[in-house]
Amino acid sequence: MLARQRVFASKGSVCHATLARLMATKVKTVGLLDESLTVEASKDSFSGKIHPGRIANSVSDLPPPLLTAIEKVLADKNVSNLQTIGVKLAKQLQGRFDPAKATERRKWKKIEYSKSTCLSYMLSRMPAEYSAVDRAFTEISKWSPNFIPKTIFDFGSGVGSVPWAAISRWGKKLDEIFCIDSSPHMIELAELLLKGADANGQFFIPKTYFKQLMSPNPNRKFDLVVSAHTLFEFPTMDSRLDCYLNLWRKTNNYFVLVEQGTTEGFKLVDEAKEFLLFQSKKDGQEMHVLAPCPHTQACPRLLREGDRTPCNFQSRFTGFKNELSQSQRERFSFVILGKGPKKSAVPKWPRLVRHPLVRGGHVVCRLCTPEGKLEEVIFTRAKDGKGSYLCARSSEWGDLLPVKVREKEFVVRDTVARKDEQAEQSEEESDLKQASKNEL
Repeated sequence: MLARQRVFASKGSVCHATLARLMATKVKTVGLLDESLTVEASKDSFSGKIHPGRIANSVSDLPPPLLTAIEKVLADKNVSNLQTIGVKLAKQLQGRFDPAKATERRKWKKIEYSKSTCLSYMLSRMPAEYSAVDRAFTEISKWSPNFIPKTIFDFGSGVGSVPWAAISRWGKKLDEIFCIDSSPHMIELAELLLKGADANGQFFIPKTYFKQLMSPNPNRKFDLVVSAHTLFEFPTMDSRLDCYLNLWRKTNNYFVLVEQGTTEGFKLVDEAKEFLLFQSKKDGQEMHVLAPCPHTQACPRLLREGDRTPCNFQSRFTGFKNELSQSQRERFSFVILGKGPKKSAVPKWPRLVRHPLVRGGHVVCRLCTPEGKLEEVIFTRAKDGKGSYLCARSSEWGDLLPVKVREKEFVVRDTVARKDEQAEQSEEESDLKQASKNEL
């Protein structure tokens, strides 16, 4: 008995030390469900499929009046030939570089749009560009539901995707649409479509105007200013910066920039955002980012060494009937800048910047956070809670996730210490057996 007591005493301190080693702490990134959803998430019926951060991203079909007008315009045209040219044109547009950089590699040449080229552009790009602009407008309607623009300024109007997207969303509540494009043939086609393919017809919004040059009057302001798929047309950075500033000065409420979601397109959108944030701070004027950034800091994707992937999003649209694939997707980059302090209802939640990866028992989410960081969070029921896990599982690329990303310490079992514990237990059992034999 005394021998065993001596063994117990000698092993006591060792056991305490082993237990301390067994329970190690590990820091993990978690997504804590926003307090406003705690009660709802506690219900058995909560699925996470409908939460306040979801952004409607349904298929954006061209409105019927526009489709009818397009059919009339193409009635006597060789559509097959126009589409073939359109495919080549779309590839050329997709592969464009920042002109200021392109001149260093090769001579930059501006695309000249003839009447037939404009028709090819309409066939190859209008459904995609319409869907991207409509997706950007969805953010405004979601986070500023009381904002209904009376006046719209469309810079680089092309074939009229922006006016049609605005008309589809706000209809007769619009009072005036002012369009600028350098190509007379683009203006002619856009006007014709907005008149229902009747040159002598009336615009859907009577006060619709087209011009080739921007008005120099800085006092003329518009509720909503849009520049979509236009930034590559400027030959130098200085000319772009001047344009950003002129458009911003014409903005009364929101300024929307949309470009193709290539690396180069994203960089131009980010350039505009950073320049206007800097200029507003310099001038002592307040401004905010409505979407997609949940912060006003430098883009964390550009700050990551070796990361050349663009910050882009995805819209869905239906192509024309005679296209091989009618259900299509468009990747685009955008930013919505607001004048003055943020008055919208945008919560301070992270945004999904890639598709969530749903796996068995966990969901991998790539998030841009209000702190200006890119975080990869792996959501599980055990670590993050049922509510956060279900919201992450049901969300899509571009949604805001109703969580707060935090680092949290977890107590975990140390696998190395566990092996040591097993060895010590085996040694202890051996000592006890030996002590029992000695007593006998």
